[in-house]
Order: sequence, then structure tokens, then C-alpha cells
Amino acid sequence: MDTLPKILPADFGSRDWRFGALGLVFNSTVTPVLGLVIAAAAAIVAGQWRALRVISVLFLVVAAVALVGGLMFLVDYSGIAGGLDERAAGSFRVATWKTALIVLLLLPAAIWLGIGGLRASRGGSAPVQDRNANLVVGQ
Repeated sequence: MDTLPKILPADFGSRDWRFGALGLVFNSTVTPVLGLVIAAAAAIVAGQWRALRVISVLFLVVAAVALVGGLMFLVDYSGIAGGLDERAAGSFRVATWKTALIVLLLLPAAIWLGIGGLRASRGGSAPVQDRNANLVVGQ
């Protein structure tokens, strides 16, 4: 929700706006993805296989957005980089590499978590709990 006000009003026809908006979106994806990982782990522990399927599909959507958005980001950068002066080109290059690295790490992780979650949700069964087990703390 923090990123949305920063990228509005939307101007999809502007290469500068797309570059900036995609950069902001990708740089703010770490926390939501970690939240999805925690939600997926909680779904597995609780045996909530439908919830795990929904979360897994969200991971695959994130991967698709990362693929398409990452390619758009690089294409827009190549168009913007030609018109920059030498002082601005360095900071744009650093920002582009940082965002590209985020996308390159996000894409395989989201695919792996999405496919793994879908596989786990198909063969899942509720965790076995021993009601007679006692908690032993320290000696």
C-alpha cells in the first residue's frame, strides 16, 4: 500500500513513468513475498490445503509479473539510458542493476514456491499429533 500512492497517477504511455513505477514495485516486493512464505508455512502446519493452493497460485502470479515486468523494466531502461548525461547515468545504472538482481532472485524463488506449494497441497494430509506426548523443558 505504500507504493501505490507513489506511482499514481498512472501513465502507462510514458517510458519514464513505467521505469520508475516498476522499480518502486520490485524494490518493495521483499516483505510481501516473505509474508506469503509465512502464510504458506502456516497453511502446511495447519493442514489448510486449499489455502496453500491459493497462496501457491499467488506465487505463480508474482513470478509472471516479475518476468513480464522485469523485461519491460530493462527495455525501458535501454530507451532512457541513451538520453542521460554522464552524472545521471551512473545512478540509473546502479538502480537498474539492483532492481534486475531483485527480479532475478524473485523469479526462480516464486516459481519454486508456487510449484512446490501446489505439489504439497495435492498430496497433503493433516499433521499427526500425539495427544499423549509431554513437553520436556530443560534438565
